[in-house]
Amino acid sequence: MGKVRLAEYGVEMRQGDLIGEIGVFSMTRERTATLVCETDALLLSIADKQVLQLYYQNPKFGVYLVQLIIHRLIQDNHFIAKRKPAAQQDAAPAEAPQAADVEAG
Repeated sequence: MGKVRLAEYGVEMRQGDLIGEIGVFSMTRERTATLVCETDALLLSIADKQVLQLYYQNPKFGVYLVQLIIHRLIQDNHFIAKRKPAAQQDAAPAEAPQAADVEAG
């Protein structure tokens, strides 16, 4: 594998790391980071539909994805908190979407 990193965080990815999982589950397909290939690299892809199929069919894979997404969102929050000026850190967090706001299937 070549040298690949998440631009916003300066985190270098390792061979076998999974990326793009947050965008699969985001209602708007929004991503939280930009992947930059600093050297030639071999990257494999899998369609969103296939990821969701695996998620539903394989509980171990589903739990792994949920844990990975939570881990990365927590890392994102820590990174953001370190970069915010002190006055902004005390601001109230944005409200999470309510169950009634979420579209089914």
